[in-house]
Amino acid sequence: MGLIRGFGLKSGAIASTVAHDAHNIIVVGASDRDMLAAARGAADMGGGMTVADKGQVIAKLPLQIAGLMSQGKINEVSAGLEDIVRVPDH
Repeated sequence: MGLIRGFGLKSGAIASTVAHDAHNIIVVGASDRDMLAAARGAADMGGGMTVADKGQVIAKLPLQIAGLMSQGKINEVSAGLEDIVRVPDH
């Protein structure tokens, strides 16, 4: 566990299981509640990326293969990643 400054989040949280070298989950957020929601959302999917705000997951990209890769079609994966990136500035 550590503290990060300058990430730019004003609210909400981001979680990702794409976390080389240790392959653990990484969560960055502006509140404990949102960080917990983002982490649980990624865990509940079996791995992936999530964005949470106000205690709810608002965008997600499932990565079912070791939390790193998707079994989905390229257009589904691309749309999921766009949802993660497109979330308004938090």
